Amino acid sequence: MEQLHEDTLRNLASRLKLSRPLAFLDLETTGLSPETDRIVEIAVVTVHPDSRVTHLKRLLNPEMPIPEAASAVHGIIDADVQNEPTFRQLALGIADSLAGCDIAGFNIARFDLKLLAAEFMRAQVDFSLTNARVVDAMSIFHRNERRDLGAAVRFYRNREHQGHRASEDVFATIEVLAAQLDRYPTLPNDIDRLAEYCQDKQPDWLTADGKIAWRDGAARITFGKHAGKSLQTMKKEEPNYLNWMLERDFPTDVKRVVSSALSGEFPQGV
Repeated sequence: MEQLHEDTLRNLASRLKLSRPLAFLDLETTGLSPETDRIVEIAVVTVHPDSRVTHLKRLLNPEMPIPEAASAVHGIIDADVQNEPTFRQLALGIADSLAGCDIAGFNIARFDLKLLAAEFMRAQVDFSLTNARVVDAMSIFHRNERRDLGAAVRFYRNREHQGHRASEDVFATIEVLAAQLDRYPTLPNDIDRLAEYCQDKQPDWLTADGKIAWRDGAARITFGKHAGKSLQTMKKEEPNYLNWMLERDFPTDVKRVVSSALSGEFPQGV
């Protein structure tokens, strides 16, 4: 079965005209919050431009109890991870395995990449996907069919998605993306345009959710009572509000921009 998946992946790689490695990523976690939850399993299957395929699959000790609700989804319990390494212990190796790669997955833009970035930040490992192109099969699916991964496998591959472990989800995503390229002739068949197709982010957004955007020549808050105010104005007149943002459950990239603003460093445009 794994060989069949790898053959599908190599075929997909040739159709996407890869210029650098494409890493399919999936995480299983203790929950949905990048700020408070942790990774319990990571799976990465990477196809290289020369068609070589590499695998990374690892259980991780989240250093916190796994809630029953999370275990009910992925089947991983505390006993499974109690003797496994922590993310911090493996962070450098994980960063190395993803360095220079474009990234693909299912719902990674809204979930996996945010939680992964938070874990790297906590581990004090400098890792950025700024130059990576991100292909999210869920964005393609939702723009064309609007359902979840199980429905995507059923719709595109005519089978039920078995299980919910990270590696199973990675291989299901590979199958779905390959079938999407077959089904939609107008879908871009190169990584640059496919990543743009998947991107929900507006051109003037400085953060993934648009909470800070470049407007009228300045980086501005776009929500709440201070909507429209520049970060320079906020630092001068409302620093307590910026500090409040750092303490609340805002995404990691929002906190990074806010922290820089409090230090006197402001975005220079888009």
